[in-house]
Amino acid sequence: MDSQTHKQGWKLKHRLLLLTLIPSILLPTLVAVYYTYAQFNGLENMLAKQSKAHALELTLAAEYPVIMGYKQLLNTAVTELSTEPDVKAAAIYDKNRKLLASAGNFSTGNSKLLTQMPIYMRGTHQGVEGLAPIGWVALETDRSAIIPMRSSMIITCLVIIFFGIGLSCLLAVGVSRDITKPLMAMVDVIDRLREGKLGARVEAHAKDELAFLKSGINNMAEEIERSQENLQYNVENATSDLRSSLEKIENQNKELTQARGEALKASQTKSEFLANMSHEIRTPMNGIIGFTDLVLKTKLSPLQKDYMTTIHKSSRSLLQILNDVLDFSKLEAGKLTYSPEATALKEIIEESLSILAPVAHEKQLELIMLYDVGTPENVYADPLRIKQVITNLISNAVKFTNHGHIVIRVTLESKQENGYIIKVSVADTGIGMDEQTQKRIFNAFMQGDTTTARRYGGTGLGLVISQKIVAQMGGEITLQSSPKTGSTFSFTFFTRTLDSSSNRATPQLAPLYQKRALLLEQHPLQSKALHNILLDAHMEVTIANDAEALTQHLKSEINYDIGIISSSNLYDHPEIATLTEQLAKSQSVNHVITLLNTTDTHQQTSLLKQGANLCLAKPIEAKRLVQYITQTILELSLDSMPDLPKNKISVQVLAVDDNPANLKLVTALLEAIGCGVVSASSGIDAIEYYKKQKFDIVFMDIHMPGMDGIETTRRIKAINTSVPVVALTAHATVDEFSDINLDDFQEFLTKPVSEHSLRKTINALSIQEEASTMSNNKTLPVLDWALAVKRANNNSELALELHEMLLVDLEQQRKELEALAEKSDLEAMKLVTHKMKGACCYCGVPELHEAVKALESAIHESKGDWQPLLGSLDSCIERVLQAPIPSSN
Repeated sequence: MDSQTHKQGWKLKHRLLLLTLIPSILLPTLVAVYYTYAQFNGLENMLAKQSKAHALELTLAAEYPVIMGYKQLLNTAVTELSTEPDVKAAAIYDKNRKLLASAGNFSTGNSKLLTQMPIYMRGTHQGVEGLAPIGWVALETDRSAIIPMRSSMIITCLVIIFFGIGLSCLLAVGVSRDITKPLMAMVDVIDRLREGKLGARVEAHAKDELAFLKSGINNMAEEIERSQENLQYNVENATSDLRSSLEKIENQNKELTQARGEALKASQTKSEFLANMSHEIRTPMNGIIGFTDLVLKTKLSPLQKDYMTTIHKSSRSLLQILNDVLDFSKLEAGKLTYSPEATALKEIIEESLSILAPVAHEKQLELIMLYDVGTPENVYADPLRIKQVITNLISNAVKFTNHGHIVIRVTLESKQENGYIIKVSVADTGIGMDEQTQKRIFNAFMQGDTTTARRYGGTGLGLVISQKIVAQMGGEITLQSSPKTGSTFSFTFFTRTLDSSSNRATPQLAPLYQKRALLLEQHPLQSKALHNILLDAHMEVTIANDAEALTQHLKSEINYDIGIISSSNLYDHPEIATLTEQLAKSQSVNHVITLLNTTDTHQQTSLLKQGANLCLAKPIEAKRLVQYITQTILELSLDSMPDLPKNKISVQVLAVDDNPANLKLVTALLEAIGCGVVSASSGIDAIEYYKKQKFDIVFMDIHMPGMDGIETTRRIKAINTSVPVVALTAHATVDEFSDINLDDFQEFLTKPVSEHSLRKTINALSIQEEASTMSNNKTLPVLDWALAVKRANNNSELALELHEMLLVDLEQQRKELEALAEKSDLEAMKLVTHKMKGACCYCGVPELHEAVKALESAIHESKGDWQPLLGSLDSCIERVLQAPIPSSN
């Protein structure tokens, strides 16, 4: 038994003793004290009564002498009374309290017993109101007589108390021993049981309830002992089984380790296989798609064109399937990366719509984009992945919609402390889905139509990939649908805050300020979208909902700078032609543009003959539409627009590819856009050609036998480090190259390549090369008007317009940069400088272009010395704003 147990046991014993002794001691003590107190009061009362009797006797004896003034008699009376054993002193006073006679000595302390009594004339009624006494008697009684009696009483009381306490202690100790001794024995047994001594039993004698407790403890100890024996037996059996299981687990671990190694090896083999498959499939597809595009541009019979179109569509479908399979494999391996950066969301959606427009036109579908006011246009997201999701949703909507429209809407879901939640929805009027289909639509390889008579193709991977990408962006994708009424796919994503002033990129085009436009579009949503684009360009817009309303507006006295007829499935071609001719002949409209749901050149040519200045295919990017309207109002040629280059590109190009078909295709595409091309089928040939001739750009295939494209590029760079090299790869992404030096290549093009991608790349590299050459000069001009006219395709009017547009934007962009610099928001500053650099590329401002380029580079590399560059840029902007513009060509 430990000390704590002893302590608890003694506490119990003390408690029992106290519970027994306290009542036994208190009761006799209280009785004795009460008895003594009562006796003391009785003695005091008796003494007081006796004193009053003596005083009364003295008043009777003193009545006559007081009246008669016999002092001798008064002295005799008090003397006789003082001889009484209990009278200590006596005195008689007259009515004025003057002493007449006295005997004995009065005490001065508070413990004396003094009795005073008035003397009245005999025969008068004492106490009658107004009757005064004739004298007073004072008598002091001696208490010494009762002191022995008090002592006797106290002794008797103490005897009674001590006797009662002694008797109570004897009883309490006996009761306590009978209770605590068995309890202490039980506690001791419990302690031994706790220590593992299961053979311990309670042996102490106990009575009544304690006997039952003793029996219960002993029974419990026996049960614990039996349980311990059973537990020990079970533990021994379990230990034996565990030892056997551990041996099996050890063997399984060895097998799992071996299987894991084999799985990793298989996964690596799978990745290598997918990479090789991507290369091997994309290489011939590059030739198929590229040459199909070239053939479709030649003169073909209707049957030939139909065949070639079918081949083109099939190859594109095969490429999409390949991309889906590769992305799904990356998802399974956890290698599908998400790299956010400052991204123009609106431009991405418009580009996706443009890609899918031809398929939508075949079904006469309206593609409509609504970008809600207040929604940020510049977001922080991965442009490749967000475009992949949007393209997939729009593609599915076009695939499963046979008539009606598809609306892409972008809204600001919510604004948070450090960013925004943006919602993108794609709603169609297609076949819709029931609840069962909706439950499985986001499963891999599952489609809405799984029957053998499927009408719609695809791998069933697009939505799975999109769902994973959206989850990486911090959002979710949802679906609302019902059969035969259409579907709405929506997804949200989080984007951190960039700059509020750059969230709404409103075109600042001076030529369209307060210009009037007359718009005919019967589809309400499309009409709203076009109306918003024109309002953002600061135009005054009048909307005609039908042909009758259009006629009424033409009869008014208002003159319109441009009339826009936007076709829908409510109009056929003859009606559009009639309305176009009506607008062209009207004196109220200066220019006419038609927007068609088709890319059919015959219809466009027909409308041009009816008087349209320009025919465009819907959907059209907002920026591009505004540029076309500007071009039409200024009566500029189509080729004069800087971002729509159609002119020939005079550069010398070295094309390197080991595949004859791909080399032939790249050569044909480059020659088609006006490049001088030298073809090399190997890395060794490319180096030999480069040693003999100077080339402006090199297009280099990465995979080649013998000397690959990477090694070839290194050797060419050793000859000329400044030559731009564009990598041509059949791999899905550049990330699949582990040994590549990204600094050796200025651009990467994934096969299959197209004329558009080649032209865009060459234009970008040409401008960079020109800017790099100019930057080598010590002093750059503030305004080089000859360069401005050259970049405007030798059109001085267009150069002037572009320069005015630049001046309007510079002041606003300078303020944006100053505000962003105070917050050190490098991502938003990177976006603003990129836009500014793009504007400078088409204007003759070499000094400003170089300053913007230097600042953008410093911000992109996160250097800490970008602040001085910002000051230099501000000075350059000020010089450009104050530079005089030549008045003639």
